Amino acid sequence: MNIAIIDMGSNTIRLSIYKTDGAKSFENIMNKKEMIGLAGYIEDHKMSVAGVNIAIDTLLRFKEIADEFNISRVMVLATAPLRNIDNADDCIKAIEMAAGLKVDAVSGEKEAELDFDGAMLQSDVNDGLLVDIGGGSTEIVSFKDRKIVDALSLPIGSLSAYNRFFKTLEPSKKQINDLREYVESLFADIKLKQELKPKIVLGVGGSIRACNKLYMRMHNLKQNKILSIESIKEVGEVVKDMKGKNLDIVLKTCPDRIHTIIPGMIILKAALKRFDGKELLISTYGVREGYLNSCLH
Repeated sequence: MNIAIIDMGSNTIRLSIYKTDGAKSFENIMNKKEMIGLAGYIEDHKMSVAGVNIAIDTLLRFKEIADEFNISRVMVLATAPLRNIDNADDCIKAIEMAAGLKVDAVSGEKEAELDFDGAMLQSDVNDGLLVDIGGGSTEIVSFKDRKIVDALSLPIGSLSAYNRFFKTLEPSKKQINDLREYVESLFADIKLKQELKPKIVLGVGGSIRACNKLYMRMHNLKQNKILSIESIKEVGEVVKDMKGKNLDIVLKTCPDRIHTIIPGMIILKAALKRFDGKELLISTYGVREGYLNSCLH
C-alpha cells in the first residue's frame, strides 16, 4: 500500500509518498515540495488568514497528486509554524475543515524524537548528536547506545532567523554578528543530562542538505555523505559573499534557499562549535520517516 505524509514546516510544505508492506519496511517513491514560507505569515504570534489560506491551497494540491498514487492513507504533520502561535487551534481547525485532512501538530521535543527515529533507520552510529535545522526551529538530540539521552528544540531556524535579523539578501556584518551572538547564546544555555563530545554529528533538514549540495557542486561530486569542519567553512565562504561565481553556484544548486542559506550556516556552525563536533554525517531520513515508522507500529 502507499502512504502519503505532508510535512508542514516554517519554510516548506512537503509531500512524500511511501510504498510500504504495512510493516517496518518502506520505500520513498515520490517527493514534492513548495516553498511556502508559513513563518512569514506570522505576526504578533498569530498566523494571518492569508497564511491559513495558502496552507489550505497547498494541501488541496497535494491531495490531488496523492490521489494519482492510490493512497490508502494521507497524514499531515505540522511542526514549528503551528506550534509557536497563539491561534494554533483556530488555524488547525480551519485547515482541517477546508482540506478534509487531520493535522497532527507536534511539539518541539516530539519533532526531535521523530528526527532521531528517522535518522536511525539508515544510520549505524551508536553514540553522538543529531541536529535538524528547520525553517522555524532547530532540534537537538544527544544519544548513547542508539537511545535518546536528551531531545530539545530551539526557537530559531533558517527562515525565522532571516525574517528577524536580515530581511535582505545581503545582510550587513552587524546583522550577521547579531544573529551569530543570539544563536550562540541559545546554544550556550542548553543544559544536557550528559555532556557529549561527539566526533560525528548527524545532520538532518533542508539547510544541512543544501550545505552538502553546495559542497558537492563546488567539488564536482555526485555523492557525498560526510562534511568536515573545513568543508563547512569552505561552503560558508561561498555563501557569505554571494556575488559573481559564488552567486552562480548558489543559484544553480539551491535557488529556493538563497535567502536562508546564510542563517542556516550560522546555526550549523554554532551547533558544531557548542558540541565540539568534528564531522557532519548527512542523513536523508528525518522527521517524516520517523513519523511514518511510528505510525506503522
